[in-house]
Amino acid sequence: MINNKVIIHVPHSSLSVPDFFLERLKVDRDYFNKMNIYESDYLIEHFIPDDCNSVIFNYSRMFCDVERFRDDNDEYMAKHFRRGVVYELDSNKKEFVDIDDDYKDFVKSRYYDYHHKELLDKTNEIMSKYAECIIVDLHSYSDSYVSKTSNNDINNINPDICIGFNDYDRNKHIINRIQLLCNKYSYTNSLNYPYSGSLVPLEYLNDDKVTSVMLEINKRIYLNNDLNELDDVKSNILKNFMRDIFNQLKGIKL
Repeated sequence: MINNKVIIHVPHSSLSVPDFFLERLKVDRDYFNKMNIYESDYLIEHFIPDDCNSVIFNYSRMFCDVERFRDDNDEYMAKHFRRGVVYELDSNKKEFVDIDDDYKDFVKSRYYDYHHKELLDKTNEIMSKYAECIIVDLHSYSDSYVSKTSNNDINNINPDICIGFNDYDRNKHIINRIQLLCNKYSYTNSLNYPYSGSLVPLEYLNDDKVTSVMLEINKRIYLNNDLNELDDVKSNILKNFMRDIFNQLKGIKL
């Protein structure tokens, strides 16, 4: 049931893959399983407030990355890292799955398009009720993942929270609220670093009543030192932080 104007969008937390994908693997299953966890926004869905609207992609990004531009010619990560909607390489630069153009087209039409329709439908539903909508594009990352999959200087210190956006002036009231909460919880933060931008349904790209902000949560602030399970103390703090953000965003007028 829709009872507020905020959507939490989680595109990269799932580890699930279809059987036909597994049949195409070019690496052993143990290797893939480890990489699947490493590349995922592992367990980040645990921090969605209970009463928040959410759209969660049910499959692994190693099978289909719904945050990429659909056309590889428009996607920086496809052209420079061979990691478009359908990854050709994992973050170790290893070819891990057998793909061809027909396979790519099938994944895009059956999985990518379906997910974007789901996000659009949810946005439409909120707009019809509230006439405005705020999307929080929720991710997590590790410091090592940044160094493997970007051209950023690996000597730079990555923040606890990266706040991504498309237009500062349009989103500054939201950004300022989040930064104040980061200070309250003693989380370091940066704007559009190490990741930038935030997803908005294309149909609402130029609509001032639909806006989006990305939260990239450094895994060190909610996972244990091995980054393979939740740390109870850290997780409880992050849950409170996310609850405060949600409560703030519900009251913001676009």
